[in-house]
Amino acid sequence: MRRTCLLLVLALAITAAHADSVPTYNMTQGTVTLTNVGLGGSTDVFTFSTGSGVSIGGVDDFPPIGMDSISGGSAGNPFLLLGLNLETSNVNGTTLFLFGSITITGADFILPTSGSTFSTTMPVLFSGSFLSCVGGFGPFGGCNPGSNFLGQFNINGPGTLLVSFTSVPVGSGIVWELSGATYTLNAVPEPASIFLLGTGALAIFGKLRHRKN
Repeated sequence: MRRTCLLLVLALAITAAHADSVPTYNMTQGTVTLTNVGLGGSTDVFTFSTGSGVSIGGVDDFPPIGMDSISGGSAGNPFLLLGLNLETSNVNGTTLFLFGSITITGADFILPTSGSTFSTTMPVLFSGSFLSCVGGFGPFGGCNPGSNFLGQFNINGPGTLLVSFTSVPVGSGIVWELSGATYTLNAVPEPASIFLLGTGALAIFGKLRHRKN
């Protein structure tokens, strides 16, 4: 037992160390769309990009905890978990494994006590990262710690959720069933774009100051 624990700790340490040596990409925009929505869960289709040519995508099946079935007047929550072991994902169009997880969180919201459809938009927060690799099934999402990680993709930042429900009569009230949802990671300007914007603003300011003088 002790030996097993030591091996696990060593593997995790190697994973963390190697993750620091692989290329790191900060995803600045993207979406997660819930399809095939039902009481048993949904199919979560996601795609993220840096805005400069690097992209990842995939499909995950996970129940939309807190949103699948809510009684009228009760609270729901937009929490969503993506990943851990995604064998059908792609990096720049190449099928690879993604090992890691992304959580999307937000505040509770209240469903109305009447009506047939309901939609709302709310702020959410993306947090987490994926490591990509070529591998097979097994521990670490098919990735061999310390040997075949190709890149780390950080997905962190604010976003928005557009979510829709349809109601089903139950007794003297209604139950809201999720009909669709799209989580959007807000696009963040690339550093070069921010630099150009700042340079342009300074040029305009200088011209106005010169004209004033």
